[in-house]
Amino acid sequence: DRVLVRNLTAGTTLFDQSYYLNPVADTNGPIAPGQARQRSASFRLPDGPAGAGNIEVALFLDSGNRVFEFREGADAEANNTTNLTRSSTVALYPDLAVSNVGAPGTGLPGQPLEVSWTVANNGAAPTPAAWTDQVFLVDDANPGAAQLLGSFNFGETLATGQSSNVTRTVTLPFFTVGTRRVAVRANSGPAFYEPDLANNFVQSASTLTLSPRLELTLNRT
Repeated sequence: DRVLVRNLTAGTTLFDQSYYLNPVADTNGPIAPGQARQRSASFRLPDGPAGAGNIEVALFLDSGNRVFEFREGADAEANNTTNLTRSSTVALYPDLAVSNVGAPGTGLPGQPLEVSWTVANNGAAPTPAAWTDQVFLVDDANPGAAQLLGSFNFGETLATGQSSNVTRTVTLPFFTVGTRRVAVRANSGPAFYEPDLANNFVQSASTLTLSPRLELTLNRT
């Protein structure tokens, strides 16, 4: 038996799975004339617009045409297909936003650095699960090569409109000198769906200067 779920509004297939019924297995067994067999399948609509619209669920019995069917005076295969359509609307979701990323103006490679930021829930629903925030070191000249400094788990729930001020300590990498910025990405997994991830990653407004570490060299005279 084949179960097919489609979003007719978007023109996409959301689920397509076949379920085998073994007539000789004890858990299934043959279906005698006049009998019926209850079967079920579960499926979760995707979050966001992908799961919204007119959703069609279609069922195809004996989709592989393995069973010979005959009914006198009628098409025995005509009742092997059925479908239903239901309307689905977009649910309410949280929307985490990072702001106020801050750090000291100077640091030494290999030494600890205290980083602070604010994470707010600007969405229409509370956060449903714990999530992870990540702290990065970013070079303005090469922003795509951000260095991960640490990942931090948060188990608290943020209600709609609620925010939390966060301070964590990271260790600056060795052999990195020059001017950098600190950046934070909220819900880095992501652990749950958000309609807009653009406001999850924010850099500090001020820069961080990493000075070379002092090295002592002993010369024999």
